[in-house]
Amino acid sequence: MNKKKLLTGTITAVALSTLLVGGVTVFAANNTDAGASEEVYEEECCYEEEIDYGTLNQDEINRLNAIYDRMNAIYDEVYGEDEELSDEEFDARFAKFEEEYNNLDNEAFDLEIKAGWYGDLNKDEVNRLYDIYDRMDAIIDEVYGEDEELTDEEFDARFAKYEAEYNQLDEEAIALETRAGFLEE
Repeated sequence: MNKKKLLTGTITAVALSTLLVGGVTVFAANNTDAGASEEVYEEECCYEEEIDYGTLNQDEINRLNAIYDRMNAIYDEVYGEDEELSDEEFDARFAKFEEEYNNLDNEAFDLEIKAGWYGDLNKDEVNRLYDIYDRMDAIIDEVYGEDEELTDEEFDARFAKYEAEYNQLDEEAIALETRAGFLEE
């Protein structure tokens, strides 16, 4: 499964919630009808025209929004009425959509980069940023293991062996996030 499957494409969710004007998320842009750009979207109460699509032409904007609509439809079908699925249940239900979803996610990613939603970062740098996030999450998972409630002392003792790596990853992530426009310099 593509690492970006969660949250309708992790990159999409993080970048858009960070970069779009007024906190508009990608989910508020889910409109394939170019003539409806004046409509107010219920979910975020924002106008589609507030979304900065950068250098995308209208066909690319329409395609990007259609991709988001389809990705959301896949998640609706996977989750159905069951909003809480185990990883195994999710994977089993998602399997029939995985190839389609990953292709859509990759196409959206290319359009998002073209739109300038990642600042000065190229595709490899954005992928590196999300690899960093994945590794940082893995470190925290390794520190906690099966113990969800650690004392500060227990956490510090377990984290000590990862601290140098984690701090290096954090510094690299901050540098990339700054170049992407996610953080102020």
